Amino acid sequence: MKSIVPYVVPDHDVNLNSALLVLVLHFLAKSERGKLLLNNERLLIFLYLVKNPVALSNVLTQLGRQGLDLDESESYSINSISLNFDPLFDNDWLKSLLVRVSAKGLLQSEYRKVDGFMYYLSDQGNTIAEKFDGEYFGRIRGFLKSLIQIRAEPTRNLNQLLNNIFKR
Repeated sequence: MKSIVPYVVPDHDVNLNSALLVLVLHFLAKSERGKLLLNNERLLIFLYLVKNPVALSNVLTQLGRQGLDLDESESYSINSISLNFDPLFDNDWLKSLLVRVSAKGLLQSEYRKVDGFMYYLSDQGNTIAEKFDGEYFGRIRGFLKSLIQIRAEPTRNLNQLLNNIFKR
């Protein structure tokens, strides 16, 4: 008999993931000159890296940047030891988050023929992103600040860096 455990896995919580999406868009959606940088593929990559700080640290190191100072729970968790790359291809999950954030009036987009839809936050979205606080969101902000230095890295390069990590 299969029993159902009555708890929610935090990594799959729609509200938490919506908040992470808003923060990723807040920090990484535009270059310093205002060029839009985030389409579906890049959003999946950056969300993955924020949720997997060991992979993020490895990517930064491969690019010659300083790796992250990770605490023990981030370095020695099941997720960090056994990297799962399935979330990088979960377009349905990303679309559901985008619809949710868009329905609240937090998301804007522009269509580019080559890149598809490019996403950024509305003014209301940026205001809300600035209100996320606490220890967890503070840590996420730190990860996002380290990603700012590589946000303009071509998608092809980011994919190659992730492939290098998964081959180990």
